[in-house]
Amino acid sequence: MEEQNQVIDHHATPHPLVSICVMTYNHEKYIGQCLNSIVSQETDFPFEICIGEDESSDSTRSICQEYAKQYPDLIRLFLHSRSDVIYVKGRPTAQSNFSNTMQKARAKYMVLCDGDDYWSDPSKLQKQLDFLELHQDFSGCFHRISKVDEHGAVITSDCGPPPQNLDRYTQSHFLKFGGFAPLFSVMFRNKYQEGLPHWFMEIEYVDLPLHINNTQWGDYGFIDELMGCYRIHRGGMSNGAHRSRVVSMAINSYKVMRRNLHIHDAIAFKRGLRALYVSRFAELIIGTLFPTRLKVWFDHGLGMRLRRRLRMLITR
Repeated sequence: MEEQNQVIDHHATPHPLVSICVMTYNHEKYIGQCLNSIVSQETDFPFEICIGEDESSDSTRSICQEYAKQYPDLIRLFLHSRSDVIYVKGRPTAQSNFSNTMQKARAKYMVLCDGDDYWSDPSKLQKQLDFLELHQDFSGCFHRISKVDEHGAVITSDCGPPPQNLDRYTQSHFLKFGGFAPLFSVMFRNKYQEGLPHWFMEIEYVDLPLHINNTQWGDYGFIDELMGCYRIHRGGMSNGAHRSRVVSMAINSYKVMRRNLHIHDAIAFKRGLRALYVSRFAELIIGTLFPTRLKVWFDHGLGMRLRRRLRMLITR
């Protein structure tokens, strides 16, 4: 049996300015495209790629090992064990993989990317780093994305701008409108030398709680350019069949954040939580009306636009 919790880190960049943390589990069909989009980034600064491989049951681990051999100056590979997986409400999460990998990141700035997503602009890292170096009061920045299916076919060519199409977004915006900044689109200042805060181990996902945690230290800037592709597939959390559970996860995360964070805007928090309760009720109804295949199409087309409009109305 292969030894777990190994580290493959032979000749990695000694002083990176950006750490890209790639979390992957059972992504054998997609991890190659993800890593190719990262190693091909064109920058005038050094960066490192920290891969957290969570003991996949497919060939993801061996693919990551091959990439680590091919790019020893860029990739640091952390082979984790399923025995370390943290369960929330009886379900396995990626929290341990996220936290352990982020803890190893050495750079001033951090980017997170799941192994099934990828970047479409080779200048993405350069553009985001330039933005944060110029705007020292921002804690992070993000950009527009498109959505593709498991075969790479385009579902949504451009998901459009975030709510209100602003240049900067505060913690209040995230509390009211939710996770409108996809995790792989964000670069943020690295304050996670000790890994994720302990309360992340009580929730089932990272995206929105991370943004709310980051915006304690500064707003997010928005770069109005299309620079990444988010993948929708059967094993992904955003598969249309799982919408009601995703909303329930978000409700739980709000409750955990209320106990552990100083929320600057109580009104935004209450409006955001109210919107989630309404959304959960709506998702349960939609789930009974639409066949699964049709619901996936609805969720990432008309449904996405309707949900945004509904949330804007509820949170006024």
